[in-house]
Formats: sequence, C-alpha cells, structure tokens
Amino acid sequence: MAANFPTSSPSFTNPSGTDYLNSPAHATQHSGVNDEVVAIAAKIGTGSSTPTDGKYLKGNGTGTSAWTALTINRAFTWYLDGTSINGVAGATYICPQAMTVTQTQAKLTSGTCTATLKKGATTINAISCTSTLATDTTITSAALTKGDLITLTISSASSPVGLIVTMECTQP
Repeated sequence: MAANFPTSSPSFTNPSGTDYLNSPAHATQHSGVNDEVVAIAAKIGTGSSTPTDGKYLKGNGTGTSAWTALTINRAFTWYLDGTSINGVAGATYICPQAMTVTQTQAKLTSGTCTATLKKGATTINAISCTSTLATDTTITSAALTKGDLITLTISSASSPVGLIVTMECTQP
C-alpha cells in the first residue's frame, strides 16, 4: 500500500476483537501502517530531529524541516502626558527574563525632548522625540538580564505633550 501522507490522511479498517487475522488482512494492516510511518519520517527528518527546549519544527517549503530556535518579540511601552515631563523618570519595569533590545521608537503629540532608556545606571538608548515617529536600532547596551530595572528619563524638553516610547526586544 502506498503512503497517503502528507497529501491526505490514511484510511485503515480497524479490526474488532472477534475478527480473524485475515479479516482485514493482518499483513496488509501492518504494511499500511509501516508505509505511513516511513512517509512521516521522510517528511519531518531523521537523525538530530529531537526537539530541545525553546525549539519548534519549521518547514522550509521544499518538503523538509528542521528544529529551529524559537524567538519571541516583546515590547515595553511608556506613555507620559502633560507639559511638565522634563526631567521626569517615568515608569520602571523589571525585566522578566534575559532579552536583547532590538530597537526603540518614540513620538510626541507636540514639542520635542530626548527620551533615555536605562538599565540601572547604564544607558540602553537615547532617542530624540518630535511629532514624527523616530525609530533607532543603534542600541548602546542591548543585553538585558532577568531582574534588570529599565527606566525612562526625559531631558532636553521643549513643551513636550503626549510622549510614547517603546523598547522592542527579542528573547530566546
């Protein structure tokens, strides 16, 4: 019997407890199941295809697949409003696990300022804010560890209103 996988599901006749070994044919049943198992193994791969923590089976579009590291994206967002946010240290986050900062974004409703993100006393990134979205991928200190305190501080402000700052991260 030729395998149906991966184009369709196989169809087998399940014998009941009172059936003889030839109804359905015992050899045909085993042969069909064996063919399907071989087709599955050929599709997902063999050898080092054992999954490890944080990995998933990813197809490459050519009929083969491999275990691939799982990357999760996270974003931390701060929002401060009002005209007197100069010098303000905004909300502080506790980093929940090891992550890497990939970019920061900032935008104001009006005015200008510099938004500085820090982990403890170390600057992660400082980004100039206006009413146009600013995106910065040049991160000064990208590695974050579990328990790091991440704080937003505002400086060089000129009538800032409606500040939104986002720090995007990936985690393994």
